[in-house]
Amino acid sequence: MEMDAFLLDDENNSLVKRITTLESGLATARDSVLRLGGDSDNRKEMERRSWWQTWTASLGRACSQFFTS
Repeated sequence: MEMDAFLLDDENNSLVKRITTLESGLATARDSVLRLGGDSDNRKEMERRSWWQTWTASLGRACSQFFTS
């Protein structure tokens, strides 16, 4: 019975660490997308393409930066 409680605490700690890591990663990706959106080259690109194409491209770049770091 005590061993089961210990494993549950371990699993909870692991889950908390994973959630914290995910939150940090999402914040980094959000900041990258916002930074890309403020870039003048990206604003010029937005004039040529639809907003959806532009932001999916920006999100793709931000995600690739996040996953390669």
